[in-house]
Amino acid sequence: MNKNAETYLDTVNAAFAVQDLQRKYNKAINDTQSIRNQQTLKKLMDQQLENLRNKEKISQYDVERAEKLLQIEQARIALEDAQSSKTSLRLKRDAQGNYSYQYVSDSDKVTEAQ
Repeated sequence: MNKNAETYLDTVNAAFAVQDLQRKYNKAINDTQSIRNQQTLKKLMDQQLENLRNKEKISQYDVERAEKLLQIEQARIALEDAQSSKTSLRLKRDAQGNYSYQYVSDSDKVTEAQ
């Protein structure tokens, strides 16, 4: 019974973990530029905090899982931003033989985000 009791956080540590997790989500939301991404992070935050608050006993695993979901979402947002940002110029030749410059996404940033 003591072994199982050690896997769960006490009420003070559980409250601290939930507040710390909420602070991390809020920081991620504030650091995000896109409104759509902010709304996605807010929805994820509300869902994870509600899940944690509805549990009678919270384990460290539950808190770490919610943090990992935040990290996964931030990585997905970074990948989308790298794919959509057009910062590099590429010289293109069309069918008539005319050259033009075209903005393309930076493949190094996309690879790094992946």
